[in-house]
Amino acid sequence: EGNVSTSRRLERRAYAPGEKVELGGKVVNDTKKDIPISIVLRQYVVLSSSGRSTTSSRSDFILSRGLVSAGGELGASSLSPCIMPHVFPSFSGGVEGPISRSFYPCLKWTYSIELSAGSDKKMFATAIHSRIPILVSTAPPFA
Repeated sequence: EGNVSTSRRLERRAYAPGEKVELGGKVVNDTKKDIPISIVLRQYVVLSSSGRSTTSSRSDFILSRGLVSAGGELGASSLSPCIMPHVFPSFSGGVEGPISRSFYPCLKWTYSIELSAGSDKKMFATAIHSRIPILVSTAPPFA
């Protein structure tokens, strides 16, 4: 019994591979069990065809893991800095001309930084998943 809560923030929303990702916030565990936490970079890929069929996939890149003790809290800065892995930059395209709702780009991949606290398994009553969409660029955004 008890609650798990999180607050999180990123210093910015665009990163290049190899850059430090500074996280802020904390995870508070008011339960009677230790809970695992993880921070991942999640890549979403969507491929659409002209026949309106879509194929999607998801890949996870683990940035950091930790454990929040029962009745305790863990600052996100203790899991930071994480390093942005070497991944393809964010992309949406593959078609020519103006893009409208009825004419969706055929290929798109996007990213988010996701924090998970707890587990979906039966031993934990609460699992929290929070997501912050980000842009991955080929060069540092402030270079």
